[in-house]
Amino acid sequence: MLERNFKKRVQKTFRDAGWIVIQLQIISGISMGFPDTLFIGPKAKIFFVEWKKSDKAKFQPLQKYWHKKLRDMGHQVYVIYPENYLIIQEKYLS
Repeated sequence: MLERNFKKRVQKTFRDAGWIVIQLQIISGISMGFPDTLFIGPKAKIFFVEWKKSDKAKFQPLQKYWHKKLRDMGHQVYVIYPENYLIIQEKYLS
């Protein structure tokens, strides 16, 4: 499955369940390496997603930096690819 297809599917599933899904872009003032998407849901549930085309995709050094910084601050950061995208659906929509 292509990255854009599973990404659209996951985002639509969450939007249909009432979540706000914000695609973050460098041009909007977000630093390079920052996670791709912010999910904001009911009961103060918030998490970040980095989308990858496979579990073998490489991380850039700034991605590792931002993931660690956000996790150290207590935020949830997920790296999602076609083989594991159901992980966030099961955790947050079940």
